[in-house]
Amino acid sequence: MSLRRSCWIVVVLAASLLPLAVSGCGETPPPRPPPPPTPTLEERRVQTPTDFGYNTRVVDGDIHVWHAPHCRPVPPAEFVASVILTDLDSGSHLYLNRDGSVRTSPPPDYRSDEGRERFAEVLADRSLMEVVLTRFECP
Repeated sequence: MSLRRSCWIVVVLAASLLPLAVSGCGETPPPRPPPPPTPTLEERRVQTPTDFGYNTRVVDGDIHVWHAPHCRPVPPAEFVASVILTDLDSGSHLYLNRDGSVRTSPPPDYRSDEGRERFAEVLADRSLMEVVLTRFECP
């Protein structure tokens, strides 16, 4: 074998092994962090916003009601419901029509049995439902 041919073989082998040598020197990426734990009821209560703007009010304790905006200018958006009840203790939501009937789409978002029971109490109480269904005065 000639010296020239041997040199070419060495150069080709060195060039083909160079990417392997360089890639082996790189750092491995850090492992992904584990997913966050599921929040407790207290953490969910703290994470639930309590101020939804001028169109919200406290109904009874930790039950808040939100009404879809109706004052001019009405925002160009579609809302999942005209009235939304939120139980801040459980983070549960109940979607109502303007007449107080419970919407089936979207279905109620009960995050605990306590939230379900609390909404049942509000729906059964005429004076609370009057507060829930009273529309806000435009600012």
